[in-house]
Amino acid sequence: MRFHTLILDFDSTLVQVESLELLAQISLATLPNRRERYQQIKALTEAAMEGKISFAEALEKRIQLLQAYAHHLPVLIDQLRQLYTPSLLRNLSQLLKPDWDVYVFSGGFIEFIVPVLHPLGFAPDRIFANRFVANAQGKIIGVEPSVPLAGDEGKVRLAQQLNLRAPILVVGDGYNDYELRKARIAQCFAAFVENVRRPPVVAVADWVVESFDHLMEGVQQCAEESQ
Repeated sequence: MRFHTLILDFDSTLVQVESLELLAQISLATLPNRRERYQQIKALTEAAMEGKISFAEALEKRIQLLQAYAHHLPVLIDQLRQLYTPSLLRNLSQLLKPDWDVYVFSGGFIEFIVPVLHPLGFAPDRIFANRFVANAQGKIIGVEPSVPLAGDEGKVRLAQQLNLRAPILVVGDGYNDYELRKARIAQCFAAFVENVRRPPVVAVADWVVESFDHLMEGVQQCAEESQ
């Protein structure tokens, strides 16, 4: 099958970590209960990514635990730029080739994802993510509710708003990536396991890819077989 659209996740896919967990390490560094808060954030991330609790609920709870401010974001961006998934960098030229449309759908936040991905060549107008809400002091207090990705099945609702060319391949490590396949928007869901392997996500995948090397080899093979 020759795919015309590729939808990529960000956290634990294009970068090696969960960005909100890394932000927590930065924002909670001076707090006495930092370890407890960090473990709560990590547990919420895992539960949401495995489909055990709603994404919206997990996101709201994590934001409240973060105690993050706008001034923490440049530090986060600098650290994320050191944590690109290794196989991504080896395959950028193929991945961003002109004969398919590449999108990034993330439950993370546009304020740091665009600065991390744009230098690699990802088009900002095809990067979709949440937006922070901050108070007058710069404290991050919530998520912009008008963004589809802030709610449950956010990636599905976003895809329904866009004029995406089928067939569509979605690549990610979380249950919310699989939801695009479950809703029959994507024709194939590839569970990406280079950084983290989540058994409940692997169990529902059409294809398990160990790296972007594996992904690009498979896509090329599918294209050749369909000719």
